[in-house]
Amino acid sequence: MPRPATIAISLFPLLLAASCEKSGNSPGGSQPVAKTYSDVLQGEETAVLTDAPQVPPPITRNHPTKVRVNLEVKEVTARIADGVEYTFWTFGGKVPGKFIRVREGDFVEFNLSNHPDSKMPHNIDLHAVTGPGGGAASSFTVPSHTS
Repeated sequence: MPRPATIAISLFPLLLAASCEKSGNSPGGSQPVAKTYSDVLQGEETAVLTDAPQVPPPITRNHPTKVRVNLEVKEVTARIADGVEYTFWTFGGKVPGKFIRVREGDFVEFNLSNHPDSKMPHNIDLHAVTGPGGGAASSFTVPSHTS
């Protein structure tokens, strides 16, 4: 049985993505037929996000599912030394950002919200995501919006 993968989202986030499986031979013994995600996935759920050092609970299911990840970008000003404040661009309001746990083979739907008080648009570069910039262009989100 494959082990669930724990993925940390911080300043350089990662999110696990996996390819589709192939089915057995089609009738008549011809080439394998590729399954679509809708053929392979069973159900859907919302990801549990946690702050370090806590991690999300283990995944006990043994099949891929659709996992919805809802994450908010928030600009937070905090003191980093006496008399010195810094505005952090956070994922989930804290640094480091949230931990996300998904299972290899899950189909991940990622929703990035930019807090209404943010002054800048934000995005997220997920290194395991296909497409230009790891999804950075697709996740470009202005304040008060979700992508």
